[in-house]
Order: sequence, then C-alpha cells, then structure tokens
Amino acid sequence: MAGRTDWTARRASSAPGPCPEEGRRQGGEVVLTDGTLIPTQRRTGKADRRDFSGKHRTHGLHFLALTDERVRLVWISAARPGRTHDTAARHDHVLAHLRAAGLGAPADLGFRGLDNDVRDSVIVTGFHAGDTYAYLVLPGATAAETAARAHGAGRRLTVLANTDGRQGVRDAALGFTGVNFWRAGTLGDLTATTPASVLIREAGGTATVCVSGPLRDGVAIDVTWHRPVRSVTSHDPTVQVLSTEDRVALRVTPGTAGEVHRAVVRLR
Repeated sequence: MAGRTDWTARRASSAPGPCPEEGRRQGGEVVLTDGTLIPTQRRTGKADRRDFSGKHRTHGLHFLALTDERVRLVWISAARPGRTHDTAARHDHVLAHLRAAGLGAPADLGFRGLDNDVRDSVIVTGFHAGDTYAYLVLPGATAAETAARAHGAGRRLTVLANTDGRQGVRDAALGFTGVNFWRAGTLGDLTATTPASVLIREAGGTATVCVSGPLRDGVAIDVTWHRPVRSVTSHDPTVQVLSTEDRVALRVTPGTAGEVHRAVVRLR
C-alpha cells in the first residue's frame, strides 16, 4: 500500500475502518501518526546492521501508521529497516495525502523537520522546527547539585550531537568525551568505521579510550582519535594499535558480548 498514490480512496474499499477522506467527511479533522518498531531476531554478520535501531537498541522492522481519532487503523506503511527514522514518512508522500484530505496529524518529536510549512502545517509536533533539547541524567545528584549544574558555571556540558546517527557529549572539567556512533562517521575529533560506543577520559597527562560494539556482531571496529599522543602505554589484547603520533588509530575486536575494550595513551 505504501506505493499507492490513491491510498486514501483504496483503503476504504480494501479493508475495514475509515480512510482519512472518510474521517473528514464524518466531521473528523485529525488523524494520529507514529512510527513503531517490530522486534525481530538479529541476523548474522553485516547483514543485520540496517535492521538495528539506535533509538530502541534492538533489531527490528520499522512501520509508520495512521489511525483515526478512535485509534482505528487507517493506513500502515511497508516494512523498512529498523534504523529508519520516522521522517521517512516523506517517502510515502504522507504530507500530500493529508493536505488533499484536509486533515492534520499531531505527532511526537520524532517527526520534527518533516513539515516546515509554517503557513499550512499538517504535521504538528510539540516543538517548532529549529528548537533543540537534550536530557542530562545525573544519577544520585541532589536537587541543589542538579540546580548548580543547570545554571551559571555549572553549565559545563557540551552536546556534540544528538541525532539518529550520532549522539555525543563532552565535559571539559572532567576531561570526559562520550560518543555513540549508530552508523559509521566522524564527530569532532573522533571517527568510527562501524557503529560503536566510545568513551574517553583525560587525566594527568594520559587518556583512557574505551570502545564497545553495540551491534554485538563481532565485526572489527576502527576508531581514530585525532589527537597528538606520545605513545600507547597499555591496551587490552582485543585492541590493536594502528598508528600514533599526530593521532591514535585503534582496531578493536569487540566480540559479541558488548564488553568494553580499553587502551591508555600518553598525551603530548
């Protein structure tokens, strides 16, 4: 059904329940839209990467659904890989169909950026396009400590990225950098060739680099920290040092248990 350009009309004749056009004729003004992940078994090797959802931290298939105001199914998309973002709704021309039916669709923040037409929006989220937010979890912090971190000099945390491809933060006071790569790429001075979780803690002229593989598929992970170092002073047997000096490049054999693999470097 995802490929049909006249799905609003065909839905009424091919399956029970109202289609968007019927909902409008009956006095309805909105439909509800959301994406969902149907969990599946993890495939072996590289074939399973496209089905891994960074948001849900599991493998599955992504579907987009529309319901009427009574939560009766109106339409469901074809299955897509689990890593698919909700904004893939543009591939099903959902905006055009909603406008043609004269309907609006409240949606969660996963649909931000899908509909930027401020004069004729049909996808309405809780934030206007361009707004950003991030959550900071402070385990064990008191109310006073939380307030101190939220105001004044306590606001030392920098959000490096918060997307479906990369999430990263840096706390300069702690010398801490943490990045989740949900796909290969570069963020700041860190590069990963496959999905990886990378934590770096700098202290006393050294830094500890920690790497794990969230896919747990055993595929080697190459991580490059574009930071000059003097040497690698120690590393786990699962970590191979590829280069040092102007940058440190590591190859990690992560196994399938999601374990942490470490290397300690001496900074310049």
